Amino acid sequence: MDKVAELANPDDVVDAQDLVVLKLDRPWSGPHAVPAGCVLDSSSQRITTNQKSFVANKDNLTKQRFSAALFAGCSAFATYTALSNAAVEVLKKAETLVLVHNRDLVMDLVQRFPGLRLLVLMHDLRLQTEAKHRLDVCGKRSSRLRQVVGTAPALGMDHLFLCPVTLISLLANCDMLCEIQAPMEEVISLSNPLLSGHPGGLPPFKTGQELILGSHAELPDGPRFAIEHVSAEHIATAQPLYVNLKRLTVTVASRETLARIADFEHIRRLSITFSADAPLCPFGGHVVRLLKKFDLDELSLCRVDQVQLSIVARFCKDLRSLAFSCCNVSNETFSNSFPKLERLSVGRHISSSTLRSLLAACPNLTRLELASDDTCAAFLDRRSSRPALANVMRLVLKTAWTVEDLGTDADALRSLLKSLPALRHVETDSYGLRLFFENYASHVRLSWTGCVVCTAEFPKVSELQELAWTAILSGKV
Repeated sequence: MDKVAELANPDDVVDAQDLVVLKLDRPWSGPHAVPAGCVLDSSSQRITTNQKSFVANKDNLTKQRFSAALFAGCSAFATYTALSNAAVEVLKKAETLVLVHNRDLVMDLVQRFPGLRLLVLMHDLRLQTEAKHRLDVCGKRSSRLRQVVGTAPALGMDHLFLCPVTLISLLANCDMLCEIQAPMEEVISLSNPLLSGHPGGLPPFKTGQELILGSHAELPDGPRFAIEHVSAEHIATAQPLYVNLKRLTVTVASRETLARIADFEHIRRLSITFSADAPLCPFGGHVVRLLKKFDLDELSLCRVDQVQLSIVARFCKDLRSLAFSCCNVSNETFSNSFPKLERLSVGRHISSSTLRSLLAACPNLTRLELASDDTCAAFLDRRSSRPALANVMRLVLKTAWTVEDLGTDADALRSLLKSLPALRHVETDSYGLRLFFENYASHVRLSWTGCVVCTAEFPKVSELQELAWTAILSGKV
């Protein structure tokens, strides 16, 4: 989400309503002053406004050239004709469009903005499902789009959810497309005649550096679970199509499928979720072989048994991000450190002593996420010592437990604050913890662990989404 940060603070835009940010190709120039209702920043290259002013100042804004734009908490282009018309005119030359809490269909956006190179849907609110008759929505291959990326927290996903019709429509109409941040097994199946029954298939992603196969989600207040897992055939088919792949996210249900990941050559960021339909995947064997083969800087494991952090440290010395969820972590203390680790996410099933050893081995952490009640309690326990985490700026405590249930108190929390001198942002659902930080750490920004806007607005978009939301909350997805 680096492109989001170029336009605005990502934490600010997630909470924003009626915000439009425009990035100029070059500093504002010309005989005309900046229009009323528009604010030009100190660099003279970024304009902040709202929807009403954006529409009202369309004629003045079209005289400038914008390279990127961000709309946060805005109406759907499909339902606000004046906004749509203004955006089409003002953003004719824009190559990047960021939509926070988007409410439009992807293919409508592709049709409306054919000059885009990058489309970012941050916290996508729209369930991206299409009817089959929409396959030819754009007609000729007129789009210059190269990347479609984003997240869908309302669905419990850290990537986009795009239906097969949307995926195929994108590929059929965007011949420069090289990255789609969404599960791609449907596309992989189409490009393998043995899987699809259709000869020919679709063009390969020779320059693509990210691939998601299978899908998983995390329910509110619940663990991660698999929605769709892929077979060894999917991975075998993907390997020659993605020869430059750097980031692979897979959801699998067998060790045979896991073994095929070794067919890739250049993986730097690897995420493995083992399906709940199968027993926990043993850490030894295929997982360790993958750690030995790839020079990883990001690793995420879910539903893996007896994870040995000392082995991870031995083979992944360049690791910058480590996450494990629903894993059984072996009890151990280890001297091997993670000198470059910046982001750490720890789920349940890790002992207090192993957690302390792990934290002591990460001197350069900037983000720490503790993703279960028990892990939060182990970290906050007033009876336990913890290493100083001098560089942690963001602390995520995924718990709604009271301060008492967490085994801590005000004195212990004040001690925690002293050990976190760089802390600037805390995410938690614990009212007691929030009250403490509000009163004793006014410099620390507070937010909930889930997006309030996604929770409130997703079911309102359509009747279908209301039904989907009910299914998500009941665990029937």
